[in-house]
This record gives sequence, structure tokens and C-alpha cells, in this order.
Amino acid sequence: MGVRQVLWACNRRWRLIVLLVAFGMILGLLTAPSRADQLRKERASISYTATNTLEATSKLRQSLPRLILTATNGDVPTQVAKQLGDNPANKLQGHTGPKAGTTTKAAGGGAALAGTVRIGSTDVSVDADASSGAIHIKATDPLAKRAERVANDLGDELIKQQVAQTNAAYNDEFTQLLNRRDALRKQSDVLQVQVAPLAMQIKPGLPHPAGYDALDEQIQQLEHQIGILDSQLFNLGTAGPEASTLVHLAPAVAVKDARGSGLGAPANRKLRVASFAGIALLLAVLLAIFLDRNTSAIYGIPSAEAATKLPVISEIPFVKLPRAKRYQILAHVAPSSRVAESYRALRSSISLIWFTNSQQDSETIDMSVHAPKVIMVVSPGPGEGKSTTTANLAACYAELGDRVIVIDLDARRQKLHRFIGASQQPHLENHGTINEPRIDLDALTQETAIPGVSFISSPASSARPGDALVATRAAITEARERADVVILDTPPLLLTNAAFDLLDHADAVLLLAKDAHTKRAAAERASQLLRRLDAPVVGLTIVGAVSSRRGYGYGYGYGYGYGYGYGYGSDVKDTDIDLTRVESFEKSAGEWSGDRGTDA
Repeated sequence: MGVRQVLWACNRRWRLIVLLVAFGMILGLLTAPSRADQLRKERASISYTATNTLEATSKLRQSLPRLILTATNGDVPTQVAKQLGDNPANKLQGHTGPKAGTTTKAAGGGAALAGTVRIGSTDVSVDADASSGAIHIKATDPLAKRAERVANDLGDELIKQQVAQTNAAYNDEFTQLLNRRDALRKQSDVLQVQVAPLAMQIKPGLPHPAGYDALDEQIQQLEHQIGILDSQLFNLGTAGPEASTLVHLAPAVAVKDARGSGLGAPANRKLRVASFAGIALLLAVLLAIFLDRNTSAIYGIPSAEAATKLPVISEIPFVKLPRAKRYQILAHVAPSSRVAESYRALRSSISLIWFTNSQQDSETIDMSVHAPKVIMVVSPGPGEGKSTTTANLAACYAELGDRVIVIDLDARRQKLHRFIGASQQPHLENHGTINEPRIDLDALTQETAIPGVSFISSPASSARPGDALVATRAAITEARERADVVILDTPPLLLTNAAFDLLDHADAVLLLAKDAHTKRAAAERASQLLRRLDAPVVGLTIVGAVSSRRGYGYGYGYGYGYGYGYGYGSDVKDTDIDLTRVESFEKSAGEWSGDRGTDA
């Protein structure tokens, strides 16, 4: 689909597009957050991240995974939460796993770990670098001070627990050595008691009593071991507990960062309304294109010509008239209007095309013949502009000085008389026989509000079809002799047979299709029937076309004051057709319920 087709689709569906754009603007306006909501959202979207870095000694680096587990599970985060006043009901449980985005291995051979835990409103992540022994504690919170405090307190609590563990290990070791020395001392005391009686029996120069040497050797061994333990206890007491294996490298400092992807509707009211309107416009254009490509009605010249295989010889612009003036003939009351020019163009096209076709086989060209005698106006269905086109076309021929007779052939839905200020009666009637018809054309012909245009009403709706056809043919034959141009307003082609019965009496047939109303299938069927019957079709006219399709650069407007024209600067006539003669023949309220006024 080209640009022109897209513009046509948008033009045809402009009401839908305007409605959707207005809906989008209203939706954007209603969903726009208030100033308080914007400030609250801005505060919620801003967060601060504070990083506390600890360093572990080489001796402790093999225990980095255990430190991460300690920092994210158990008592350490729970104590930090209590210090902050969160007072969790249960101990906080963190999550640990392989450190994302790294292939670093821990000193013990396992994969480096990273842990996370949430303390109140603060998200905490802990990861370690096995090669350098650095432990990074990152706290993220909407408040900068809280982020710094959580990161620092968690580091302090981790160091405190590590110190407590070191002290506990020192005390355990000291206690074990002391208990072992006391046990050895007790054994030594027992042996001293046993060896004392034997020592009293020792005499110089004589062998020692039996068992003395063995007990004495055991006592010496125990005293040696006790001496070693005393030395270890002295050294352990002198050295004291081991210094902390975790130290602060850098305290936590909060850094501002904005969360969120940045996607979504803008919070600013004007930008939000504009963005919603733009999205609605795009969707509306796509919907208009979709509906245009899938519609069953004729839209524009390409659609009409593709359906009928006939050239479009004229486009009659769409006009929205007030209900009280819907039966006025614009070619007569507003001769300088664009609509009047369109009907004049149609008149010229009919005459030129018919003249070319009728003279192409003649040896001599008769320049005095400028128009076909009998023009039949047809359309596939009802409400497609036949009566309006007939009346305006008659006015256009009459302004050239031609004597014009219009004959209404639609007995079921008579409407033409309303346009030209005539009456439904007398109806066309045959006073003779079928073989020898006789009509009184003088009695049937009515003068109209348009100078030079006469009117003959259709046969009565109660007349037999055969009698009506005979009378119509006789009237056309006699009117051809009296008038310069005879225009026939026929009933719909696909609903009645009247038009087909009169094709042999017509010099030119004009097929109408109403823009956005006539179905493509109906237009195609009507065109096929006319071609099969070898009807003298001069072309296709689109009724109710949107003006911008032809790319006109000027505007026109209709109002109750009838502001017609497109730059000619001429005065515009504003005459009302006298419909007083018609009021007595208006149909009853329930008759022809489908008759909604003008059919163009």
C-alpha cells in the first residue's frame, strides 16, 4: 500500500482516528500521576549503595565461603537488624551461590561465593575475592545514612563474631593445656606417694628396692611433660589471643544511583498525554488501513474501477446539507459551488464520451449533436444518488439552453419530484392498448422550479408491470422528439428489472456508485450485467466522494448560510425551492421506511 492509499484510508476513517486519539489523550490525562505521586515515585526510584570493604589475612582466606555464609545467615544479620530497630521476629535467612560473572576459585578449591540478605528495607550483597582476600559488603537502600550504617554495622558485626571465635579458640586451647597439665600433676603426685616408702628403704651401696626404679622413671617422664606444658602455657599466656584476622580497608560511603530501566509512560502530564495521543494515532492509522483493505464497500477511484472495470469519469463531492434543505439542487441554487462544477464536469464527460463513441464509425462528423438524447442514470442499489444526480444533471443541461425532460421511473420510491419542485401526480399511464399505446404527454409533463426542465412522474405503484413498461417506452419515444435531452431516473439495477427493459431506448447509460456505501460485489455484478446486455455505458461516477482524494488545494464549506465556492469570489445564490405543491403528496410516516431523505 502506497502513501496515497494510506492517506485515503486515513481520510475515509478520520472520525475513527479522531475518536481514538481523543480516547488516548483522555486516558493519558486520567492516568497521569499527581505531583505528590510523582515525588513519591521519584523518591522510590532513587537508591543509595554503600560498600564496606574488609580484608582477610592469608590464614583466613581459605575460610572466605564460611565468612560469606556467616555474614548473610544466622546471628550476624539478625544482630544488625536489632541494632537498627527492625527487631525481626525470626532470624533473617540469606541466600548464597556461585559468584556471578567470575571464574575465581576460592583458596580451598571451591567456587567463590556471593551471598544476599535483606535487612528491613535494605538489600545487602556480600562477595569475596579469593586472590586478594577482600570481602565487599554492599548495602542498597533509599536512605543514604541507612545504607552506610547497614554496611558498616554488618562489617563490624562480622569482625566482632570473628574476634569472638578467635578468643573462644584461644580459651579452648589454654584450657585444654591447663587441664592436661593438672592431670599429669595428679598422676605425678600419686606416683610420689607410691615411691616415698621405697625411697626410705634405700641404703648406700645396696641395690634399690624392687619397683623403685620403675616408679622413679615414670615420675621423671611426668615431670618432663609437665614442664613442657608449663612452657606452652607461659608462651600462650604471654602471646595472648590472636589479633583479628579481618580488618576494615574502607568504611562505607553511600553513592546515589537510580533504579529502574527508564521505560514506561512519562510522569509529566503534558508528555504523558502527548505520548498516549501518539500511540493512539499510530494504532488508529493501522486500524484504518486494516479496515480499508478488508472492507466490502467501494472506496475511491482505484477500488471503484477495479470492481466495475469501468473508467471513473467524475467524482461528486460529499455534502452534508441541513435536513430542511436536503432536496435543493446545488447546481441550481449554488452555481459557483464545487459540487455544481462537479456536475458540469459530469455533463461534459458524458457528452464528449458519447460523441466520440457515436461518431467514430461515421464518415462525417455532425458537430451539431453535442449530447445524447436519452441518458439513463442507474446504480446497483438504493440510496446511491440517482435522484440527486438526475436533478443536478438536468439543471446543468438546462443552463446551456437545452430543453430537458426528466422521467421518474422508480414507482416504489419516488423522490425526484421533491428536488425539482414538482408533484407525484399525474402518474404516467397508458390510455391505449399494449400493441397501440397512447399517452397524453402534454397532460403528464409538469413545469419545475428549474427553468428549461420539465418532469414526468412514474407510473403508479399499483400499475401492472407490463402496462407500466409500455407506457414508459411510449413516453420516452415521444419525449425524445420534444426535448433536447431526456434523463431517466431508474430504480436499482439489482432489485428491479425496469432499467434492463429500457436499455434499448437509452443512448447513454451512466452507472453510479456511492463512496463508502456501494458494495464491491454489487458494483461488479451491475457492471457485468450491463456489459452482457451491450448497454451504452459511458462510464462510472462516484457519488459522495471525499474532496481531498483528488488533492484539491482549496476548501469549501456548507452551512445554513451556504458559503459555497473555492476562490471565484462570485456572489452565491441562496434561493429555496418551493415545495408547497409537494406537501400534499408526501408519503405517510410508515411508507417506505427506508426513505431517509436525499440519496447522495
